[in-house]
Amino acid sequence: MAPFLRPAPRVISRPIEALSFALVFTAALILRLATLGDDSLWIDEGYTLAAADLPLSTLWTVPFDTHPSCISRS
Repeated sequence: MAPFLRPAPRVISRPIEALSFALVFTAALILRLATLGDDSLWIDEGYTLAAADLPLSTLWTVPFDTHPSCISRS
């Protein structure tokens, strides 16, 4: 049986490809690091925050709510 042959990894052969990759990577890194310390809420954290603000009598119904984005404060 012949062993499985893998193709050789593609090496960036042109300097413009390496420069383009480096510029895109650097821009992405700068954009990510610029907002790293900001407060943000993901959808599940926002839902938890909204549910935690509800009165206790309403809070018991939250696990049975099939439309979680419709939390009301009534």
